[in-house]
Amino acid sequence: MSAGYTHPWTPILFSNISYGFLKINNAAQDPGTNYRLSNYSTASLVVQPKINVLFGAEFIYGSLQRKNGFYWAAPRLQISATYYLNKHPRE
Repeated sequence: MSAGYTHPWTPILFSNISYGFLKINNAAQDPGTNYRLSNYSTASLVVQPKINVLFGAEFIYGSLQRKNGFYWAAPRLQISATYYLNKHPRE
């Protein structure tokens, strides 16, 4: 299962959130290293001052649990800048 939402705050500022979830019912004979449960979520803020320029920051959180109980979490922060070389038709 996964879901996402984009919200425009102003004509040049918007944010996104998303969430994904997976649960696997492992069989008894499956190895202990098989995935059992995972979560993935994001939250971002993007500013687009011009039609061909974007700046953004995103927080990403992912976790997994294996059948043998092993748990791993991986939070991270990502920033980006984009410049589109092609002209947009609205420009």
